[in-house]
Amino acid sequence: GWQAELPLGAFLLFKRACELTDLNASETNFESEKFAKSKLLEQSELLNGWLDIFNARGLGGVPVSDQMPLEDDYRLLVSEGFLQENAAETIEIGTVGKALADSLSDPDMCSLIVSLQTWEGGFPKTGVFLYGNERLFFLDASQQPGIFVIRQLANRQEGCSWAEDLLVEGSAARYADYVIAPTK
Repeated sequence: GWQAELPLGAFLLFKRACELTDLNASETNFESEKFAKSKLLEQSELLNGWLDIFNARGLGGVPVSDQMPLEDDYRLLVSEGFLQENAAETIEIGTVGKALADSLSDPDMCSLIVSLQTWEGGFPKTGVFLYGNERLFFLDASQQPGIFVIRQLANRQEGCSWAEDLLVEGSAARYADYVIAPTK
């Protein structure tokens, strides 16, 4: 039943925090998962690449990579409990983000992206299933432009229900007539 809504930039920043947590744990022989706030707020080519992909597809609500509001996204993650600030400008994963972080950090994590694009246009209805550390999460990118609705699913049947609904919607989609303009 756990659910959260995050802007795309905040989700990518949280994913980056998970990577920094794993990196710091390996560098400290698993004695600490805390990392420097300054490392998290550095502009990352990986973050910029994702934003550029979504901007190229015309997804509303996604900032241009050089205008990403890192501080705003960071404050949102802290206020929602995804990240926790510590003394000496260090950060760690907060209690709200722990289960998702565990899944994202699983070396055997797998993901499945399912999308429906119809002739009516608009951004495709898209969902991402993440399975890691024996947890199944669903990221819905279709509810609001630029927002991920993240849910932890209780079982695989919940995910199957979403996919079945998508197939029903796809089979009922109206297809626009092709109009080919005459050539002169």
